[in-house]
Amino acid sequence: MTAVLLGAAAVGACSAQPEAVPPQVASVRTSDTSPPVSGRQAQERPRFRIDMTDDEQKALYDPYRKCMSEHGIAVRDPTVPKPPKDKLDAAAKACDPLLPLPAWENDINNPEAFDFNRRVVSCLRAKGVKFVEVDKNEESGMVGPSFGGPQNDQDSIDKGLKFTSKCEQEVAAGGYK
Repeated sequence: MTAVLLGAAAVGACSAQPEAVPPQVASVRTSDTSPPVSGRQAQERPRFRIDMTDDEQKALYDPYRKCMSEHGIAVRDPTVPKPPKDKLDAAAKACDPLLPLPAWENDINNPEAFDFNRRVVSCLRAKGVKFVEVDKNEESGMVGPSFGGPQNDQDSIDKGLKFTSKCEQEVAAGGYK
């Protein structure tokens, strides 16, 4: 009887269905909409977004400000004298990984940033900003509107500051082609 059961088990094992393999489906890889990342440090750095509130921007910037303060550097405080270069360099080396990158739409490394900001400038002009142009700032790594022109027109500066965020969002939504 044992031989019959073993034989039946062997026959059953031989006739068992193979494990189902899911079918292979061809697919097309679409382009990634996230900005390219260069190096380990860039992957870890936070990035501003054009739709952030002031509170969200402050919260993103606070770790950098805190780090600099812990290294004896007052950030954006004109009442404090400029620290020695070696102290500033040491603080920058420690804290720069916490410094948020500009919004991708304003990042000088984005090949489409100039065109995006050209459309933002068109929007700003439509809203009454007379003196505005696209500016690339190599030091800050940003592309964006510059207000006031050579005569530093206060009305253009005020309106530009008032409408930039709205225009960035309108352009991001597909406006001002």
